[in-house]
Amino acid sequence: MPAIFNEQNREAVRIRMLENGAELLKKYGVKRMTVADIARASGLAKGTFYTFFSSKEEFIYQIILYKREMVRKIFTDLAGDCRRIRRDQLLEFFRRIQREDLNIYRYMTEQDMNYLATKWPREYSFNPAADEETTRWMLSCMEGLRQGINWKVLANLMKTLALLDMTKDVLHEDALEETRGVLRKGLLDYLFGCNGEIDKGAAI
Repeated sequence: MPAIFNEQNREAVRIRMLENGAELLKKYGVKRMTVADIARASGLAKGTFYTFFSSKEEFIYQIILYKREMVRKIFTDLAGDCRRIRRDQLLEFFRRIQREDLNIYRYMTEQDMNYLATKWPREYSFNPAADEETTRWMLSCMEGLRQGINWKVLANLMKTLALLDMTKDVLHEDALEETRGVLRKGLLDYLFGCNGEIDKGAAI
């Protein structure tokens, strides 16, 4: 008989599964992580997994959304009640994402993403409407922005930062942190104008 959950318990179990799934994804990667692993780590029967998620691939997408919501909360907290983020606060935002290990893409490979793209609906991999809504919302929370910002450029820069680790096998890994700093500075300069030195990640 399948487990029965009330609404509160169901959400708690769902979050536990997502948290455990994120750790398993870091440990095993997309291909080696199994539904049995996820259920076992969450103290559930394997069949119970499917009362929450239709497949492992759908589950991975839900992990991404879960981590994305945590990132959004960090941004909102930094903005505060006045909803105005400055250059230094935005830099801290990017550092916190890395420090708190919220970028799940760093544990995936390009092959993983190609595989998931064959299993996911197109909008899971690329959703221009969602990109625009999120990016314009972020811009509305910033102050001191220069004129003429293209939200698509900002979206591309943020995705480039998020996906950097995915391609580390073909990059010079000993220069990865400095590369990340160059990209962050480029993003900040694009939004606020040129200022300061390259952030080499020393504070991370």
